[in-house]
Amino acid sequence: MENYLPHSGDMVFVDGILEFGEDFVRTFTCVEAENAFLRDANFEAFGLVEVMAQTLGVFRALKDPKQSDKLGFLLGVREFVCERENFAVGTRFETTAQVSLMDEASGLGVYDCEVFVEGKRAASAKISTLNKPE
Repeated sequence: MENYLPHSGDMVFVDGILEFGEDFVRTFTCVEAENAFLRDANFEAFGLVEVMAQTLGVFRALKDPKQSDKLGFLLGVREFVCERENFAVGTRFETTAQVSLMDEASGLGVYDCEVFVEGKRAASAKISTLNKPE
């Protein structure tokens, strides 16, 4: 995933791309024992915001490969709902991000994000980002 995100090492949480379209992306993440958001061997729910944000980074890189090494800015997270406080090592997240609003001129984007575990929605949020155009 290093080709899609400016992150490195243990800070890359997205493990792969499942699906990509004009206005959406679906990725997967497997929680490993070295994950930076583990506490008492459990992945903390707030870490799902980072998983969603990295999924948006992957979407940006797929839409425009020249942008893959550029940092985007997380402007806001609204309506974050998580069904659990934490997740065990080995849990597989499937994250979907759908464009709600995209202003190409300014780089402002709003996305509806959902995280699924074993086919059930585990979390959702509306995430606003800024990806300044070149």
